[in-house]
Amino acid sequence: MKHYPLLDEFTLELLNQNLTGGSILSYTSYLRTFVPDSAPKVDQNYLTIVALALSAKKGAFALQYLDDIQSKYGVVAGSKKQSAFNAFKAWIAGIVAAFNNKALASVKASLASSGIEAFSQSNLYAKMGSRIITQSRLSGDKIWLPLVFIQKFCNDQQRNSHIVFKQTVYDKLKVLAGDDVASSGHIDVKDIVSLAITDEGMVFCIYAGKEGNLIPAQIFTPTGELNKRDEMVAGSISDIVIDHVTPIDRTLRLLALPELEKITTFVKAAKAANRGLTGKDLEEQAFDDFYNSSLYPGHIDLDDLESELMSIVDDSHYRLVHSDMNSSKSNVIDYKEFYKDGDDYYAFIAEADSGQSVIYQDLKQNCLSVFNGNKQAFIAGKKAVGCVNVPIDIL
Repeated sequence: MKHYPLLDEFTLELLNQNLTGGSILSYTSYLRTFVPDSAPKVDQNYLTIVALALSAKKGAFALQYLDDIQSKYGVVAGSKKQSAFNAFKAWIAGIVAAFNNKALASVKASLASSGIEAFSQSNLYAKMGSRIITQSRLSGDKIWLPLVFIQKFCNDQQRNSHIVFKQTVYDKLKVLAGDDVASSGHIDVKDIVSLAITDEGMVFCIYAGKEGNLIPAQIFTPTGELNKRDEMVAGSISDIVIDHVTPIDRTLRLLALPELEKITTFVKAAKAANRGLTGKDLEEQAFDDFYNSSLYPGHIDLDDLESELMSIVDDSHYRLVHSDMNSSKSNVIDYKEFYKDGDDYYAFIAEADSGQSVIYQDLKQNCLSVFNGNKQAFIAGKKAVGCVNVPIDIL
């Protein structure tokens, strides 16, 4: 049987009120089924959302959300189901009114015992920030992005350029969220107050809207097939990864990055001299070679390097996706080129008038003549030539 957060604790409260075993079973059964299966999954998991809110010390939102749930799915006033919900809501109100560290620990324990992984905003930043600053790019004939090397250099010079890079990337990181696939849109990860991965792998969050209001939502992911999206189903946070919507290889090839090019030279030389070294070990060896050379430290201008890192971020868009999508995506090429796959054409439009990035995919051959390198003509004419089903993904 599915284990719901907060119900064990509520059961103890009912026992303290001397309710009979039968009444307690009825109350908890009503709470489990209060929201119908036809409702959005975020509402079906309202107990998770309430526990998540309490774990983030957002008691007022927890109570408001319960009011919303009751308003949307409440049955006839005075019914046993309504009585059970009112009793639960009153119990939550009591917890909120006297909230302390003991209550917080109890809520977190309830989430954990229900098989739910919960992450605060600071937890998310720690996990995603660690990935941002360690996911180097060390392949190909282009300029490389050796982030471990850069960290060691910055730390040795008592500079925070790598921290600025990490924070700036994180501030641009987005994820798909909403009531369902059709309603899902990109939100800023930095606006997530708390996130949960349930024992069934579903991912939910509470995030701050544009007006500062808190919004519960389910998390979705692109599938890697055109612009289709699906529920995010994750076994753990390690299944949720950062996707470079604009290919990082493209950015590293197109931008002028002279300081990064100097660093790349050291890493490539270390690789050539130590064929067995890869990843972090390779970068650490390359930094040691630089540190022990006559070129250290002035050969690399840290002010210019920080500017180059910011130019990479400016040229990039990032979002959280399921790891399966990240290994199979097909939506990332420069807008001036078309790639053909069977009868479908793919194109990437780098900028729209709004300054947002727009990905147009699944383009049939008759759409090709509309583009001709002109974004405005392409956008205006795509429907005129029968491309009415072109999926659009806006960041």
